Amino acid sequence: MKKLLLVASLVVATVATLAQGTVNFSTKNADVVAAVYNTDGTTLLAGTDFKAQLYAGTAADSLAAVGAVADFKTGLLKGYVNAGEVALAGFAGGTTVFIQMRAWNAPNASYEAAMTAAGGKWGMSNTISVKLATPPLETAPNLAGLQGFTLVPEPSTIALALLGAAALLLRRRS
Repeated sequence: MKKLLLVASLVVATVATLAQGTVNFSTKNADVVAAVYNTDGTTLLAGTDFKAQLYAGTAADSLAAVGAVADFKTGLLKGYVNAGEVALAGFAGGTTVFIQMRAWNAPNASYEAAMTAAGGKWGMSNTISVKLATPPLETAPNLAGLQGFTLVPEPSTIALALLGAAALLLRRRS
């Protein structure tokens, strides 16, 4: 009886793993050329100083982080990510999902942390729809339609103070 339960649980775990849909998290291939630039708009992101992650959901306005965080390539592939096949937990193969790539500077553990941190830089791609592959029967699809983007900096304290002062002056005049 114990052997039967063990075999059954292994079968269920295997089927659950195979049921996860996959995509190819590569931003430079035959279908995609989507470079990511630093805040100056000309310097390509490179190495472990910057991170990227896919966000997915069944609707374009309800995306959540999926898969592992990836580093940017160096050398001739600066500005690009090549994390390979990524399984999207919670999404079955054959499902069409909305996907977006988000990037940030590495001292921050996540995209959300970079958005609130002093000196944080972050950015996001356009949102695309992708039909997920069912491994091992299908090859993970490329992120066709994904576009490159530029990171935005966290506004400085002085800039925020000036903006607040201007708002107070405008309110006072009316």
